[in-house]
Amino acid sequence: MIFPSHDSCMIFSNDEIRTYFICELEKCNITCSCIVGERYVNKDVAENYDYITFDGEKQDFFISFSQGEASIFINDDEIMFIDDNEKRYYTIEDTYDNIVYEGSLTELSHKEILMKLVSIIKLLYGSRKMRVLKKPLPNQNLLYPRFDYKLLLENPFIQCGIYRFDNIVIEINS
Repeated sequence: MIFPSHDSCMIFSNDEIRTYFICELEKCNITCSCIVGERYVNKDVAENYDYITFDGEKQDFFISFSQGEASIFINDDEIMFIDDNEKRYYTIEDTYDNIVYEGSLTELSHKEILMKLVSIIKLLYGSRKMRVLKKPLPNQNLLYPRFDYKLLLENPFIQCGIYRFDNIVIEINS
C-alpha cells in the first residue's frame, strides 16, 4: 500500500496534474482548459484546479478533482474514481446511475493514478456515442451497489478493441 489508511490517494498537486495529466494529454493533441471556480485560468496558476475541460467551453467532456475523488464527465455520464479510504462514506445517492471504478487506488502512485485517467480520457476523446451496460458484483458490503461496467463506444479515432480497467471495460467500435 503506497498510501497509509489516513492519507488520501486522490489529492493531487497542480504540478502533478500538469506533469502526468495535462502534458500527457497535450502530447496526443487533446486540448486541456483549466478552470478554477468559474474562471478559465492558465495551467501554471497556483490555485488548485476545479475542472479541466477537453471540449473547450461546451463542457460536455471534463474532469473534476475534489478531495477524495476524481470524476470524468462525458455528456450525461459520470465515471467516479473514489479514494479507497473514502468509499465507506459513499451511499447509493452519491453513486446512483454513475460508473464507479472499483480497483484499488491506494496501491498506485499519483503518477499511476493520473496515467490511468489519461488512458481512459484518450479512449473517450472523439467518441460519437456511448452506451453503458452494467452487471452487479458479488460481495455488496458497501453502502452503494457495485457493478462491472461495459462502455460501448463508437470512436473513429481509436483502434477497435477492448480495454480493461479493473471493473470497467471499454469496447471501441469505429
